[in-house]
Amino acid sequence: MKSKIPFIIGTLGFASVFFVISKLGNNDQPSVAEKLRLIQTKEQNEERIEEAYQIISYAHSKLDELSGLLMFLLGVIFMLSCYIVVAPRKSKAEPAGIVNDEAAPPRD
Repeated sequence: MKSKIPFIIGTLGFASVFFVISKLGNNDQPSVAEKLRLIQTKEQNEERIEEAYQIISYAHSKLDELSGLLMFLLGVIFMLSCYIVVAPRKSKAEPAGIVNDEAAPPRD
């Protein structure tokens, strides 16, 4: 009986060490609940990505419209500024006929 006690203790010790090592090594594999949670999270992330893509595409289309409107307004402002700069002005101080005295014919 004395010879079996160390054998049983050694066997139980080896089995417990083997059990602990095997449990430490199996932590890499997620449980079924963890897998389901990961799948649901992935689906939620995909839905969020689709919503974000729709928002970005809507904003892009509105930006295109606004950039077209901005270009139109810049064109109108440019045309008005050219008209204001280039358009002849009649000054109240000068006579309507001759503006430059040097170009006038000499007076006798």
